[in-house]
Amino acid sequence: MRMMKNSSWWKFVLVALAVLFLVAPSQLLAADASVIKIYKSSKEEGKMVLDPPELYITSGTVVIWMNGFEGTELEVSFADGKACQDVTVSPAHLGFKMSKTCFVMSYIPYAATSSLKFTQAGTFKYTVTTMDGKTKTTGKIIVRDL
Repeated sequence: MRMMKNSSWWKFVLVALAVLFLVAPSQLLAADASVIKIYKSSKEEGKMVLDPPELYITSGTVVIWMNGFEGTELEVSFADGKACQDVTVSPAHLGFKMSKTCFVMSYIPYAATSSLKFTQAGTFKYTVTTMDGKTKTTGKIIVRDL
C-alpha cells in the first residue's frame, strides 16, 4: 500500500508538470516560477497542507498551485481581491470571479495546476478551500521588487 501512495504521488507530479508545460509555456519562458503544493496531511486526517505556507518571491515570478488533495477540487481565493487582481497577469487554467472583497480562482481539479504571475511588490493572503467547503487553510505570498 505504501508503494501505491508513492507511485500515485509521482504520477501526480508528472501529470501536473505536463499540464504546466502545455498550459503556460509563455509564462515560464518569461519568468521564474515557484510551486505551492497542496495535499492531505499524513499526520492529521482531513487536514490540508500548503508547501510552503508562506512563499517569498520577486516581482515577475509565476506562482503555480498544484492540487494533490486527492478526491476533491480546490478553490484559491484572495481576501484583498482588487489588490491581487491589479498586480497579477497571465492566469493559466483559471477563471476569475470578483466579488466585493474577494478574488477567486476557478476550482482546480485533482492533479491539475493553476498559476498567476505577480508583477508588483506586496503581501497577498489567500485561502484554499475544498469544493464542499469543509476543509480550508490559509497561505501568504510575499512579493519583493527585483
